[in-house]
Amino acid sequence: MSSETNDEDGVTLRPILNELRKPIHNLDALKALLRSSSKRLQIRTIDVVKSETVDRESGASAFPASDVRHILPLQEVILQQIIPTWYHTLVEDGSNELVDVLFNPRTDSKHPSAFVAAHAHTALLSALPSSPAFAVNLLEHLVKDWPLDKIHFAMFSSPLEISDGQLQSLWSDYLRAVFAIPAKVANSTKNNSPERLTFR
Repeated sequence: MSSETNDEDGVTLRPILNELRKPIHNLDALKALLRSSSKRLQIRTIDVVKSETVDRESGASAFPASDVRHILPLQEVILQQIIPTWYHTLVEDGSNELVDVLFNPRTDSKHPSAFVAAHAHTALLSALPSSPAFAVNLLEHLVKDWPLDKIHFAMFSSPLEISDGQLQSLWSDYLRAVFAIPAKVANSTKNNSPERLTFR
């Protein structure tokens, strides 16, 4: 399927990522950017589920390689710039799910969610020194909601505009992160890794 079809709404991850890198001066602007990110990644947020406005016809379209490449940078920007400054405000506003789903998407979302979840393991491990509570909390949910077999099935059974080599590389990066979780969490928290973060 052509990239024109995928980009028909004119929204791709790269310009959203660029806007998130700039200073954000109000909550509404931030929420709009986070919603645009979820829409581009075909992630169902709770407000979308309630309004039942998800475009189910788009589920069969191929996910462009350009957006796959931008998932991890998007997560890193959120961890480095949004979490320290805005997360408490988002929690008070009741809209922190807009951030959370960009690391641990609902499992009833479209197939790109598996790539979001896979990249999130790497991103959250890198955030352990600066945001240990946030990172450990989301990692606990990730390993429960997105076990290895579910991520593998979604990644390898969906239409993609990336090569087999790129796909295998992404899978290998994910596996390295998964097996590193117990030791890195224990080291960061100066304690034993929670049992639910131990890979089995």
